[in-house]
Amino acid sequence: MHLFRERRGVDVVSDLFAVSVKNYSGSVPVEDLREIFGVATLMGKVAVLWTSGSLTEAGRAFAEVAPVHVVRYDVLSGEFEGITPGRDGATRPRAADVESGVT
Repeated sequence: MHLFRERRGVDVVSDLFAVSVKNYSGSVPVEDLREIFGVATLMGKVAVLWTSGSLTEAGRAFAEVAPVHVVRYDVLSGEFEGITPGRDGATRPRAADVESGVT
């Protein structure tokens, strides 16, 4: 796993995922979803966006048709949930990772 501070739009890259983290109190605009989707596609990765906020209506509509996993997290409680219908794979550990202790 790699953390990127200077690469716009991508905060973490793993073997499978390109992840953008948005610590927003408001709504994530569609442009942020398009950005992580485009970068992840170019990298051959699954696009994932983690946010402490919500999505704009345009952002939600884009996430539903493009393969973008969106996860909402709560910093204080440590809880998180997948909010993109039918795309919970980015929030579930893979069996191989659980067995090897990666999670």
